[in-house]
Amino acid sequence: MNTLWCFLFLSIALVNGKSVFIIPPEYAGDILKATADCINSTGTGVGAIQKILSGTLENSEPFKKFLYCFSFKSGYIDSNGHFNLDKMTSLIGNHKDKAKYIDVINQCNKSKGGSTLDTVYEISLCFKENTPIYFSI
Repeated sequence: MNTLWCFLFLSIALVNGKSVFIIPPEYAGDILKATADCINSTGTGVGAIQKILSGTLENSEPFKKFLYCFSFKSGYIDSNGHFNLDKMTSLIGNHKDKAKYIDVINQCNKSKGGSTLDTVYEISLCFKENTPIYFSI
C-alpha cells in the first residue's frame, strides 16, 4: 500500500520529469481574462487553451494568432513575440528550478520566425521542450 501512495505522489509531483507548478491566483485572473478575450477575438474556441495546457502547440495560423494574443495580452511576451523575462520570472517566485528556467527563456528568446506569429510559436515550442517546470492552473 505504501508503494502505491509513493507512486501516486510522484505521478502528481512530476509530469514528464518536470516539477509541477500551480500558477498563483494573483496571476491566474489576468491569464484567464486574456484567454477569454483572445478566444473571442481570434475565434479559436476554448480548445486552444486546452491544447496549450496539454502541451500541444498546433502549427496553424488561427492557433498562432491565439497564442500571440493570449501571451501578449497577459504580458508574457513583447510585441515582437519574445518572452518578457521579468514577467516570466515573477510568475514562479523563488522556485527551486528558477536558474534553469531563466536559462531556457534566454535560450528560447534567440529563436526568430518569419513573422511575429511564427516567432511566438517557435519560442513556445522551445520553452515547452526545455523548461524544467510544468505549469498548471
